[in-house]
Amino acid sequence: MLTEYEGNYCFPELGINKVGVVILIFDGKGKLFTLKERNNKAETGKVAGQIGIPCETSEKGESFGVTFRRGLREELGVNGKLREYFDWSTETYLGFRRFIPKVFAHVVSVTCNNPEGLYHSCLEDGDGEVVPNGWVKPSDLVKDPNLRVGVKNILNELLVNK
Repeated sequence: MLTEYEGNYCFPELGINKVGVVILIFDGKGKLFTLKERNNKAETGKVAGQIGIPCETSEKGESFGVTFRRGLREELGVNGKLREYFDWSTETYLGFRRFIPKVFAHVVSVTCNNPEGLYHSCLEDGDGEVVPNGWVKPSDLVKDPNLRVGVKNILNELLVNK
């Protein structure tokens, strides 16, 4: 799982000060799993109350794969249950993309094979930084005025403007 993309790179000389992971989780019907942010974090464009998707900032020296797994565990509460919730044969690496100015992210998509279970796991076992918001079509999500800016940038680039 994601071992071929290991590496955490920040290039301040190129204007990249933060690196992380954006996880597009689809329900098999084309809808994305969305979250509601509960905290502010100006350096990554996070505002409490905004709608987002699972995103995790890499810690210093942390590989992309470790950040990915930590994001699933912390935000979604799926520690030790990865096979229960995800169809890893659908996992796709979508590249290294600009999230907001000075913040870039490795983008990964995967299909959830237990949407209701994932929703409840996030609600009951997540770290509390986010709460589940539901499953939404990407084309509807990018129109939401309350969508987190970095998420909108990623979705517009990858899903809507193609």
